[in-house]
Amino acid sequence: MSHITLQHVGFWRKMIGHEGNTRHIFNDVSFTVNDGQRVALIGSNGSGKTTMLRLIAGILQPDSGTIECGSDISALLDSGYGMVDSLTARENCVSRLIVGGVPKREIPDIIDWVEDFVEIGEYFDQPMRSFSSGMFARIVFALATAKPHQIVLIDEGFGLADEHFRRKAQVVLNRLYSDASILMFASHNDELLRATCERGLVLSEGGVAFDGSIEDAISFNHSS
Repeated sequence: MSHITLQHVGFWRKMIGHEGNTRHIFNDVSFTVNDGQRVALIGSNGSGKTTMLRLIAGILQPDSGTIECGSDISALLDSGYGMVDSLTARENCVSRLIVGGVPKREIPDIIDWVEDFVEIGEYFDQPMRSFSSGMFARIVFALATAKPHQIVLIDEGFGLADEHFRRKAQVVLNRLYSDASILMFASHNDELLRATCERGLVLSEGGVAFDGSIEDAISFNHSS
């Protein structure tokens, strides 16, 4: 069964222009997300929502404490993360799927699905340095959602500007939500969080200020 467990996690960064000084993004954070839960990450800008998802996804490593979770993670966080702009979209897709442990026999069918889904025509075989931010986002989104995953991490800041593609993407996201064992969603949109999650973690001042039902979490966030 899937789970996410953080125990006494700390994460900090050196402050530019302040030699020897560090800023604690998180300090001694502990919580568990169990199989079947849909959890919202709530908080003001700068509270660490995106950083928390990056830590859980393994993009960042904690400076102290431990994070345990399953390896089958889909993370829609950074539109350009993991892509090599000198490679074509097709080459990047093959590379990311291999790194992600997808069996080689499954890769051709996934690539065909991605190519059809993103609708960028001949650009699929062009270096990604020539891509617009929207085209980049389409490729990353398609790769992250091409197959079901046990744990799904989504940052609302992940951009899909094109309305036609956003409608297509929502259908895929709905499938991903229903198939996932765990969903964690960072957003400022209260109605979206109410529709998607039943539990809320409010991040503030380097820790979890509140952990409870989504309705209580939203109320706490607005009152704090």
